Formats: sequence, structure tokens, C-alpha cells
Amino acid sequence: MRAVDAFLLALDDAWSHDWESLMSVLKGVTEEEAVWQAPCYRHEPRVPGAPPPGSIRWQVVHVAECKASYTLRLCGNREARSPDVPPLGTSTFVQDLAALHEAHRAEREEIAAIPDAELTPAVADFLTNIIRHDIWHAGQIAVARRLWRKRDGR
Repeated sequence: MRAVDAFLLALDDAWSHDWESLMSVLKGVTEEEAVWQAPCYRHEPRVPGAPPPGSIRWQVVHVAECKASYTLRLCGNREARSPDVPPLGTSTFVQDLAALHEAHRAEREEIAAIPDAELTPAVADFLTNIIRHDIWHAGQIAVARRLWRKRDGR
């Protein structure tokens, strides 16, 4: 097993674990639920064309954009294609999810291409940051979904 394979296992777990992952918390999210904004975010500044801050859709677009950025940083001098992430406000939630999947695929592919000789402490730290970022936003989405279910005292 290559050293980078341990990072891939953790990334895969953060992405698709049955109970604690981005994909598990996004399962069944509707368009209406995706754009709902919890009251605690109502006073956050909104970027024109962007989903409401704190909404599930905002989280998905943010993670897709970050994954695209991380992929470009990982490739360094190697030739890489940036994942297709639609500009803010030009897509649907279904398209946002597709962009997230594409960004994750490209990110994972780039991580898998890292030779052991390039797995320095700085690169390892960056990879653990990528994994923590996925888990952080999965937790935020889980809380947003719970708040959605309990909105208006339901």
C-alpha cells in the first residue's frame, strides 16, 4: 500500500460513509430544502447570484469550488484540468450536486497521482485539511437539515 492510499481511504470515508459523510447527509435533499436559510444566517452578507449563506445549496457550491481549487493546487506543475463548477446562480441544485461529484472525482484522481516521494509533511497536512473540510461541511449540512425539519415548530 502506498502512503497516499491512507489519505484516499479517509477521503472516501468522508465522501461516502453510510452515516457520516457528505453523500449521506445530502441524500434526499430537495430543491426547497437546499435553498432554505436558517434564521441565524439571515443577516449574513449575500453575494449577488450566490445561494443564501448557510443554506445547503451554499454549502454544496462552496465545497465544489474548494475541491476545484484544491485540485489545481495539488497538480502543481503537472498539467491538470479544472473540474467544471458552474458559476454561482446559473445552475439548479441537481446541477450543483453534479458539479460537486465532478470536483470530487478530479480531486481524488489528483490525490491518487501523488507519488510517495512527493508526500512531504506539508502535502500530508494539506490532504488532511481537504478531508477535514469535507467533514466540517457535512456536519453543517446535517445541522441545516435538522433545522429545516424543525422550522416553524414542526
